[in-house]
Amino acid sequence: VNNYLYLLIKPRRFLNIIIISIILIYSTSIGQTPERIYRYCYTQESKGWYEEQARLWKNEVRLNSTNVDAWYNYFFATRYANFSMDEKERSELLNSIIDDIRKVVPDSYLHHYLMYYNGERNLEHLEKALLKNPNCADLYWEFIQYYELNGNQEQKKKFCEKLYLSNDIISSLYDYNFNTLNSAETNSILFTNGDNDNYPAWVLQEAKGIRQDVTILNAHTVFVLRDYLKLKLKQREIEIDLDKLSTEENDVFLKELIYEIKNKNPEISIHIAMTVYDGYIKEI
Repeated sequence: VNNYLYLLIKPRRFLNIIIISIILIYSTSIGQTPERIYRYCYTQESKGWYEEQARLWKNEVRLNSTNVDAWYNYFFATRYANFSMDEKERSELLNSIIDDIRKVVPDSYLHHYLMYYNGERNLEHLEKALLKNPNCADLYWEFIQYYELNGNQEQKKKFCEKLYLSNDIISSLYDYNFNTLNSAETNSILFTNGDNDNYPAWVLQEAKGIRQDVTILNAHTVFVLRDYLKLKLKQREIEIDLDKLSTEENDVFLKELIYEIKNKNPEISIHIAMTVYDGYIKEI
């Protein structure tokens, strides 16, 4: 009889263990609502926070694989959580997420957007994304950058106006860039650092007509994209031999570039935004 009772009790204990385990797993998610992932230039959280959000958003896409908003947040939480990862490995990780998106929402705006964002920068993908989601401000940022780099002023202006009307950029960034632009000398060159002191300034220039005489050059972009730099200098009728400038160090390059511009065009004032990394300007 004892053996018989034991056989009856043992399965019940096993079942109880399973139930308790399920409850414990479920309880870890109670109260943990995933939070929206904002652009890194707007707010920066800890690596651990982004890792946790990536886990929570991954759970969301498991519950509903066609939830485009969940995929968006999962992708960017994963991206921001792995900034320190080897660039090739991070790209492969993010491409795996994009591939998963392709399988469940293949013709969504998000799939086309991320194919452009993390891929070949093929304008066709960006245009398809816009057709699917014409009010997505994220796309306006990408269009502005694309047309700026390719010298299409008309299209750049169009998307600067769209970005302004979207209210995607917070007023404090506009205030900072308004003050920076209006502090610059007439027809000067302003070296900037990143999204926060490029896009708001471009939008103010193109959408509001503020200080369009100032040429904005991102200190890192002109280092890595020499053809773009050549285009911008040509627009200002500045002729210097870019082949003479350093290709090894950004700070050395910037120092040499500023020297060459001032040496041949002493009438042009050059300003460096407060946001530019100290390491870039330590030798200037």
